[in-house]
Amino acid sequence: MAEKVTFVLIPPLALIFLVLGTIFIGVATPTEGGGMGALGALILAMIKRRLNLGLTKQAMESTLKLSAFVIFILIGARVFSLTFYGVDGHIWVEHLLTALPGGRPAS
Repeated sequence: MAEKVTFVLIPPLALIFLVLGTIFIGVATPTEGGGMGALGALILAMIKRRLNLGLTKQAMESTLKLSAFVIFILIGARVFSLTFYGVDGHIWVEHLLTALPGGRPAS
């Protein structure tokens, strides 16, 4: 039983050390550590024969959808901020806040 548990725990612990250990000892940046973790996870999946084309395709589609979602949010935020400043929204908000009780700065 202990032998079985050891063989099950060693690969994930090695992956954790690969990512966090290299970051903490200063060998890699967090971005590089994440890249090494992704590569290590792919290698572990290949060793256990759980990596196939269908699974890889599904992961790539999910990543593409999430990336497109984030990009559309950033584009929408930029359009909103340009429109907000185009209609002098920052001045409207300033007047709104200074009109509140206690909102006028001391002159």
